[in-house]
This record gives sequence, structure tokens and C-alpha cells, in this order.
Amino acid sequence: MKISNQFEKNIEKFLKAALTFIAHKDSPNIRVARDTYDFDNELKKTNEYFLGGYLLKELVLDKEKEFRYKINDNSSHSLFEALVEAIYEKIKERDEKVTTTLSNHFENDDSRLATNFMKKILAESHDKYSIILITDLIDLLDINRFQVGNVEIAKINEDFINNLPEQIEGGLGLLEILAKENEVYPIYITKDNFLKQNKKYIALSVGITGFHHNRERSIVFEEALSEFRQVFAYLTYAKHFFANKKEKTFEIKTRSPEYGGLLGKPSIMQSYYVGKQRDNDTLKMIDTRWVDIELFNEIFLIDSETVRQLNELCYLKKYNYLIENIVGNQIAGKVKRAFHWFLKANLEDNSTDELVSLFIGLESLLSSGPDPFRGSTDDLAENVAILMTRSPEERYSFKKKVKDAYKLRCKVVHAGETIKREKDFFTIIQLRNYVVWSLRGILSRLDQIFKYGNKEKHLQEYFDREKLKGGMSIPPKPNLKVD
Repeated sequence: MKISNQFEKNIEKFLKAALTFIAHKDSPNIRVARDTYDFDNELKKTNEYFLGGYLLKELVLDKEKEFRYKINDNSSHSLFEALVEAIYEKIKERDEKVTTTLSNHFENDDSRLATNFMKKILAESHDKYSIILITDLIDLLDINRFQVGNVEIAKINEDFINNLPEQIEGGLGLLEILAKENEVYPIYITKDNFLKQNKKYIALSVGITGFHHNRERSIVFEEALSEFRQVFAYLTYAKHFFANKKEKTFEIKTRSPEYGGLLGKPSIMQSYYVGKQRDNDTLKMIDTRWVDIELFNEIFLIDSETVRQLNELCYLKKYNYLIENIVGNQIAGKVKRAFHWFLKANLEDNSTDELVSLFIGLESLLSSGPDPFRGSTDDLAENVAILMTRSPEERYSFKKKVKDAYKLRCKVVHAGETIKREKDFFTIIQLRNYVVWSLRGILSRLDQIFKYGNKEKHLQEYFDREKLKGGMSIPPKPNLKVD
């Protein structure tokens, strides 16, 4: 790792501030304390202690190019806690009784210790991780696995767990942990017990490279969550495509989640695990107890025929290729953002917010960069029309409909109006179809588009060439009688 010469000075500056938040639990007071919290170890900490991770990120990590934008507040706080424990152990070697805040016991040599410790722990935390989501929102029927984008979707069976580490965290819920005061958390279970607990669920797995320290919601986790959402975005898009296809010969089946014997209740079975490739010995639960992570509100039922239809009519293989080769590919980035906003629109309870999300997805996919010589609304409407049909007359009709929908978007975004009228709800249904068919249209035309390149300008070049196809028609000669 390339670390600047300023790294040690920044850590020293940070610790002199942060260690004023922490003292031994038997200390009569803490200098900056208002309220203190007793933890499981020998230390007590003030309210300000919870700023420690933020300060470590701002004063130390963000000043290093190696870590900037790659470590979030959650990971930074986990690193801060580990650093405090290391410093405290060193202080205890010198001072048996720590009577004031740790900052009063901090010496110059401790700065060097902290620097070396941070370098070591940062190097160890950078790896390729396997992130696994255990979910009840997908059910595989007559198949064991298939892939969407970068994510493998698999039944949790003996074949699946054979590839897992020997040590697996048990997965007690927060209330169960609080109820078992004498239990040491985390609790590890055998592979057999893991299979018994989860065999009725499905595992989504993805590999992500980055920094992850312990069990926190790191950027590694956030990137994996984005990949998992792409799975549900793609399946939602396919479900809508089959639902509005004229010759309705197939549909993707779904059912409502069931919780406590009641249908239609939100699903709660979403557990996340992380395994490190370098020393693949433990699968840890990621701490997501405090946040409700919404993925979808129905269970997708997937069988071999569904996968065949996805490959044949929804271009699953082309989608997978695009997502797997997204680095440096602007068109792939546009497609991924469009899918993200399409899923977000489908999760919205408010029709006005759904309209805005649908338009953001559509514009992310099809809009060109700023060009003073072209009207953005006309350009977007024409691009949608090209993807909807080959007929010039139908294209003109679709262009007018998209522009009418855009007027409603402007009223919502610029004038603060809300969706109330019945015809506005119908516009949202139309708009949803425009997004679905536009996504499918791009996927089906990838080979043609990539002839020009994989940048945004090349996508626009494809549309411009489509608009100019065929040339001007020559009117027939008039049938005139010549004397």
C-alpha cells in the first residue's frame, strides 16, 4: 500500500482528540463527558466516542489516496474500535491503573504503534470477499442455480454448503441475543445446522473486492447489495415485459410472502454473510439488524422454463455479459442505473415518486449528453420510439405519447404537482412499459450498438443513424398529358 509520510502525524493528531472520549470504567469522571456508556470490556465511553469513526475517516483515511472513497463510516468506526483496544493494551503494560482518559496516558511511542497497527489492519482488511444473501424472495423449483449479472442464485443444499468455510456464524436475532444474557456472541454453528436452518431459502452470492474489517456494513457490503438489487430489478423488468406482451403465452409467477401464517406481510428473512477469500475459514454475519433493507415485495418463482424464456425473450445472457464487463463501459453503466431506478419505482408507494423514478431511469438510459443543437425532450422521445417499434407511423405516435408524459414529469418536478387524475395513473402505466421495452431494446441491439463503441456518444450515434435510415422518399412523377 502507498501511504504518505503524513500518515503517522495524522493518526497522532486524531488520537489525541479521540482518546479524550474514553477512560477506564472505574475512573471517577471523563473530562469531556456528559453521559457515559459501559461496554463489555474495561472501558467506558462518552457520547462523543461515536464520532470516533467519522473523525478517523476525515482526519486520517480520507487524506490518503489509497483509502479515500473506499472506506465508509461503518468500516472506519470498526477500525477505530480495534485501534482503541490496541492502544489500551499498550497503555496497560505501562500503567496498571488507568484513572483518567486514555489521552492523558498517550505517549509518542504509541503513535508509532498506532501507525503500524493501522497499516497492518488495513492491509489485512483489503481482499476479495464473497457476500451471501439468504433470502425468501426467490424460490427455485426444478433447478438448483442460475445467474443474473454478477450474482449466482442457488438452492441451499449440500452442494452449496460444501463450498462454505467450516466456521459459520449462527444468526441469532437481536431479541434472542438480549434474551440469552450468558451467551457469547457470535455463536458458531456446523454446516449441517446451517443447512437445516436455511434449506428452504435461496442464497444469492457475489464476489466483491475492497476493504471490510469485521461485520460492519462496509462499502464491500454496499456494492454487494447493489448487485443483489440488480437481480430483483432484472426479474421485475422481465415480469412486466411478459405481463404487457401482446401474445401472452408466458408469465413469471410470484406469490406474496408469508409470515406468521399471514399472506401479504413483508418478508423478514434477509440475512447477509461475508467470507474472506485469502483466509477462507469463517463466514460472518454482516450487522444489518438496525436497518430495513428493501429488495422487493413478492417472491419470484423460478423454474427451468422461466430461465429459458429469460434467455430467449429478455436477453439474460446479454445482460449478464454487460454487467460482468461494466468497467470502462458507459453503456453498461447507463443500463445498470436504469435498472436500479426501475426497481426503485416499483418499490414506491407514492405514484408521484414512481413517476419521477421511472423518468430518471429512462433518461439515464437514453438521454444524450448536453448538446446546444438538439432538443433533449425530442431526442429522448425519438429514442424511445425507435426502441418501441419499426413502423414510422407508430414511432411518430409513440413520440407524441412520450412527450405528453414528459409534460406531466415537468409539472411534478418543476411545479410541485402530485399525481391525482385517473389519466395520470394511466400515463404511469404507459411510462413503465416504455422503460421495460427500452431496456429490452438496448439489450437486444447490443451487437449493433457496440459496432460504434461502448461510450454514451456511441449510443447516440446508433440512434442518429437509425433516424436517418432509408433516406428521403421520391414522389412519383405526375401523370400529365403532354400535347
